[in-house]
Formats: sequence, C-alpha cells, structure tokens
Amino acid sequence: MTIHDMPITAQLILLAELYTMTDDEAPTTETAGTIGDVLLDTSSGRTYELTAIQAGPPRVYVWEEQPTDDKMVAAIERAATDLSRIMNAPVEPDLYDNYIAEMACYILGLGPYEGRGMESESVGQRSRSYDRRIMGYPESIVGALPRRVGVK
Repeated sequence: MTIHDMPITAQLILLAELYTMTDDEAPTTETAGTIGDVLLDTSSGRTYELTAIQAGPPRVYVWEEQPTDDKMVAAIERAATDLSRIMNAPVEPDLYDNYIAEMACYILGLGPYEGRGMESESVGQRSRSYDRRIMGYPESIVGALPRRVGVK
C-alpha cells in the first residue's frame, strides 16, 4: 500500500508523525505494544491507543479507538477549498490527496511542517528572512500544482 492508497486522514497522521506504529488493519487483543502507543490503521485512517495490558498467559492488549480530531477534519476541508482557489479550478480531492494532507499539516503546524516556508539568505554582513508562499502556503508544498489562468 502506498501513501496515495490511504485516506486523507491517514496521510495527514503519517506526514505529521502522530503515531507510534502502523498496520493495514485495526489492532487486536494480540497486537503487542507498550502503554501509550498510537497505532495508525492505514487502510481506514483510524488511530488506536494502547491503554492497558492484562497479564496472561496469554497477555491481552487493550486498544481504544481515538476519535478523529475535529481540528484535523476542519483543516482538511479548508485545505481542499484552498487547493481549488490556488488551482483556479474545481478539484477532485482524491487526485490531490497528498497535497491536501500536506496543506492540512501546515495549517495545524504539525511535525515537520511547523515553520516550513521560511527562507533566509546572507550577503556579506547583511541577512534577511522571508517567506516564499503561494496564497499563504509554502511554495515547497503547493508550487508544483497546475494552475488555470482565467481568460476574458
């Protein structure tokens, strides 16, 4: 399974490094881990936290499904809307899911996306910092998107 085969929420969780373990299915009572581990089911995009381990034999691992964060859903919806604006055309989210996931990570300031887009340069004793952005997003995320130019 590639990242493009996963739901957008799973892609966002992977890109933002919000998990400890991944699997292509939900955990069972036999799925080993340590208390506090977060498992991402890449086929559904759901996450589960290991909350208890019951002594055995056999040991029983208690995984609880974590609710999808409303902020995450809102960021994905905003990113999809912004993507249409950037491309100046309606967008089929499934075709641009990885862009949407990266944009949502950036909106939420998660993991490696925090501070992304900052550039700095120095010449002699002068230096400056600036952002390279397209409609508020770092050029490194949305710079390769195709754009339609409106003609009147």
